[in-house]
Amino acid sequence: MSNFNIQKVKEIIQSSNLNFLIGAGLSTPFLPLLNDIETRLCSETDEAKKIEIYKDYFKKVMLPNKQIIENSLAGNLKIDFQKTCDNYKDFFVLISLILLNRRSTILSKQANIFTTNIDIVIETVLENCNLNYNDGFSGQLNPSFSLSNFKKSIYKRSLHFENISELPIFNLVKIHGSLNWQLKEEGIISRIQF
Repeated sequence: MSNFNIQKVKEIIQSSNLNFLIGAGLSTPFLPLLNDIETRLCSETDEAKKIEIYKDYFKKVMLPNKQIIENSLAGNLKIDFQKTCDNYKDFFVLISLILLNRRSTILSKQANIFTTNIDIVIETVLENCNLNYNDGFSGQLNPSFSLSNFKKSIYKRSLHFENISELPIFNLVKIHGSLNWQLKEEGIISRIQF
């Protein structure tokens, strides 16, 4: 890549909002591709076969997420989880460094991560890396979801000179929801533990 192109990429990063779409396949090898599961479920007329598809989905996608929370992954699943986490970690650490070094004061130090995935791998990696993220929830005891939460910034004050600096943050927008969300009677989605 020529020097001109590298400079152009730097300028784009400095002057643009960073948005990423993460979809099917990025959580492999930990979670398998679902391929045509929606088509199979919609076209299947035999109720017993539909139940088998749901069972397979539960076993391959939902149960491993429960095991993440319980810290009970073992064997090849644990190895595949670590591989997947390492890939995500490399990406998020790099983007965090780019945001941290952003010289623009016009744009916040935020990256938007849009995902169709319902697993909790991204949240797990961000927390394990001590990277700030916003999943749309506010409150610890009774978390509630609001789109307004995605425009919040985080600042840190230095210990000695009272300098303030903005910290990088990832806005995690889960388009299809998440396995650890629940719809309450009043229509508010909240985080739950399995």
